[in-house]
Parts: sequence; C-alpha cells; structure tokens
Amino acid sequence: ITIAPGEYKVTFYLKNVNIANNSKIELLVTANYFKVVLSSLTINGSQISQEWTPISFTFYVNNIYTAVEFIGFAYNLNGTLMLKNVSLVQIGPWKLN
Repeated sequence: ITIAPGEYKVTFYLKNVNIANNSKIELLVTANYFKVVLSSLTINGSQISQEWTPISFTFYVNNIYTAVEFIGFAYNLNGTLMLKNVSLVQIGPWKLN
C-alpha cells in the first residue's frame, strides 16, 4: 500500500498457541520493499494470550511511502504464533513544523 504523511495506528491480531513467555516477537512497519523501517515494536510471548490479541502501536511519517509492509519476526519460538489480521488507521494529519 501507499501511505501519506500523518500519524497512524497499526494493530496486529495475534494468538499464542503454546509459545514460551520469553519468546521475542518483533513487529515492523516497513516501506520501499523493506529498505525503510517506519516503526517497530518488540514484545514477548507473555503479552499474547491464547485468544486473538490486538497488539497496537502508533507512528508518524512526514513523507509519502510506497510498498508499505507489515512484518513479524519471532525469535526463540517454540510453539505456534498465529496472525489473523493487520489493520492500519490514520489517526492524525500531517503536521507542519
């Protein structure tokens, strides 16, 4: 997708199926085919329940970005981590400094 300048909220819907509490999960929003990291959040397995869990964070961009991707990496994962959906909502306009 392409996003315009502004403030955004991204939500990853994840489910923990027997993963260890100390498993690390890194969630990223990237652009330009992974050349630019717009924002990231690192969580651990204890932050995700066995029900669908929304994990959200906000970020701001001051340029137009194309090829925006939503990526997750899991480290030391022993079990199954499920992803159902990712949502992106613009929550604020571009701000002139």
